[in-house]
Amino acid sequence: AVSTAVAMRPPAVVFPVGDLNTCTALPARTIATGGGLLLGGEDAKARAAEGPTVLRDAVLMKPGSTPADLFSVLVRPPWQLLEGEFVRAEARVLQCGSSGHQGTHGKPSSASRTVLKKDDTLGFSNCVVRIMVNKKGTWQKH
Repeated sequence: AVSTAVAMRPPAVVFPVGDLNTCTALPARTIATGGGLLLGGEDAKARAAEGPTVLRDAVLMKPGSTPADLFSVLVRPPWQLLEGEFVRAEARVLQCGSSGHQGTHGKPSSASRTVLKKDDTLGFSNCVVRIMVNKKGTWQKH
């Protein structure tokens, strides 16, 4: 029953990145605690050891999810990749040439950016997303 339901409405796979040009993953962030610094997320130490990687994180979202939903997922455990308040989101949109043919080696001809509204739906056409946040300090949160 579950596999039938998933087949009818598959999840949206979203790749949060730090840079849309290179598609490098978001860096693991450190969290200040009373006992020192901790890395956010379950596997943040492994992420920090890997260095910059391309499309490392894949987040499965409900069908119809928005950039605001993705932001709320990325600020909480187990991800904890963002901190601050949502400012804006951009997506990398792949476009084929005017004739619809693919470029060399089966890759699309070009990639462009588009600004996503908070209530835009995430899907296959805009699955590589960069979310920009403001960096509020601890003293500003109260």
